[in-house]
Amino acid sequence: MINSDSQNSALEFLTSFFKRIQKDPKIGPSHIALYLTIWKEAISSKNPGHLAIYSRPLMKGAKINSSSTYSRILKDLCNGGYIRFEPSYFHNQPSKYRLVPP
Repeated sequence: MINSDSQNSALEFLTSFFKRIQKDPKIGPSHIALYLTIWKEAISSKNPGHLAIYSRPLMKGAKINSSSTYSRILKDLCNGGYIRFEPSYFHNQPSKYRLVPP
């Protein structure tokens, strides 16, 4: 169970994200879905600051079916400063994601 301080911190983080995207015309529903999926996985992980996960579960959670759409959305989120992404070029190693604080 998440304690009250963690809940407040998570809520503040998401509130800041939503304030930022209101001013960003490039961000659409798919971007928000992917970001929230990464955020959900990050807070569920043992190390919330750094998430190591394969792209397929993120695509499934964000309801993205195309790898090219996923790549474009991920690139937009990285270029916008919302997340940091370290790709893994090995099929047996997950890529690393980090949410950038506002």
